[in-house]
Amino acid sequence: MSLRIRLRKARMQCRLTQAGLGVAVGISQQVVQRIEAGAIKKSKYILKIANVLNVSPAWLEYGPGNELENKTNNNENFLRSDLSIISEGQNATN
Repeated sequence: MSLRIRLRKARMQCRLTQAGLGVAVGISQQVVQRIEAGAIKKSKYILKIANVLNVSPAWLEYGPGNELENKTNNNENFLRSDLSIISEGQNATN
C-alpha cells in the first residue's frame, strides 16, 4: 500500500474531505489531492497530517505495522530521525 492509499484510507476513516484535511493541516485541498493522486510522493507535512488523522507518521509515509501502533513513540522517533538527517547534512557542509 502506498502513501496515497494510506492517506486516503486514514482521511476517509476520519470522515474528512480533502479540503477539511487541508484546513486542519494548513495546506490547500489541491496539495492533499496531489498526494492522494500520487503526484506528490513525499511531503514535509507528514507529521502534521498524521497528527490530524491520529495515525503514526511512519505508517503513513512508509506503511510498516499497524497505523495506530505506538503512535506517540513513532512520532518521537520520526522527529529524531529527521533531526539526525538534518544534523548529518550540516556536519557534512562544515
